[in-house]
Amino acid sequence: MKRSTGLVIVLLSLAVLAYDAAGGRLSVLRRLYTRDDLGAWLIVAAGNDDHESVRCLLQRGADVNARNESGDLPLHCASRDNFLLLLDRGADLHEKDAEGRGLLHCAALCGWRDIAQLLITKGADVNSRNKCGRTPLHDTSYTGPPGHTDVAALLVASGAEIDPRDDEGRTPLHEATDEGCKGVAQLLVRNGADINAQDKSGKTPLDLARTTSSFSSLSREGALIRFLRQHGAKTRHELDREAAK
Repeated sequence: MKRSTGLVIVLLSLAVLAYDAAGGRLSVLRRLYTRDDLGAWLIVAAGNDDHESVRCLLQRGADVNARNESGDLPLHCASRDNFLLLLDRGADLHEKDAEGRGLLHCAALCGWRDIAQLLITKGADVNSRNKCGRTPLHDTSYTGPPGHTDVAALLVASGAEIDPRDDEGRTPLHEATDEGCKGVAQLLVRNGADINAQDKSGKTPLDLARTTSSFSSLSREGALIRFLRQHGAKTRHELDREAAK
């Protein structure tokens, strides 16, 4: 039987009572958990998809914008349902986690188009960058194939830059081809992405698409490479040879 984390938290967060000899009465000397502790539990419960515990902790005063020692926030760790609950309870839409990721990064990573739309409607920056310079558009391919093409399309339609470069010089198209996300790659190319952009190591999207370790099947690799070739993609060495002529 699944244990209810909520019940455990309620019991543990009750006041500890002790006898006050001087006054001859019981008094509350301290609480076992402070509001900060409840916030830490909220982060755990939100990430474990424990909806009951999240509600319980919020009712007991847990800070919806609490951070743990790693700098994590409840919203950035939350499952989809808990995300919506925390948002409804006033979680700050503009907070970033320890890695500098905004909530739109999270929605892009998880493929939550409806939540991404909600965040954009509420003013989320579609070109927000984390500490590595990655935008939400980069993250639509981060979890690998098939990628989150619907979220990528929403971001592009909402004004996301097509070719932002992260700290390694990689564009979202580099990410999509490296992860084998053909749908995202096609979307980006059809919206004007630089198909021969080179990262800081000189690699193009085609170079990354040819790295078979990034793919679970050669058929998908071949389809992606064919698409890139049809749209004028070249490898780093091909570009070097052209430049040397």
